[in-house]
Amino acid sequence: SPITIINAEYGTTAKVSDSTAVGMEFRIKLEKSSEGFGFTTRTTYMGNQSFIRIKSVIPDTPAARNGCLEEGDILLEVSGISLINMTEPELSIALSNCPDSAHYRVYRPDTI
Repeated sequence: SPITIINAEYGTTAKVSDSTAVGMEFRIKLEKSSEGFGFTTRTTYMGNQSFIRIKSVIPDTPAARNGCLEEGDILLEVSGISLINMTEPELSIALSNCPDSAHYRVYRPDTI
């Protein structure tokens, strides 16, 4: 498979096609408010896979109050559902079907 995620104590190595990117993988729990979780997304492509990236964190929302998400983070999973190769409409449905809170698995690429 084009991407391999290897958990490590201080980060994650992700192999994407023929290049290797090093970053950090982490998990967060976000509460859902009337306006949702509080972030916008965009789809990016690496090799033959698509990924959901954080486009922005909306002020005064659960994501902003949590403080863990940043622009450019990649959402790998929400409450056990893989987001790799998920379309934006599919993501919208998955997030709207979440109960009052959701657990996210997030990958933050190394920016160095």
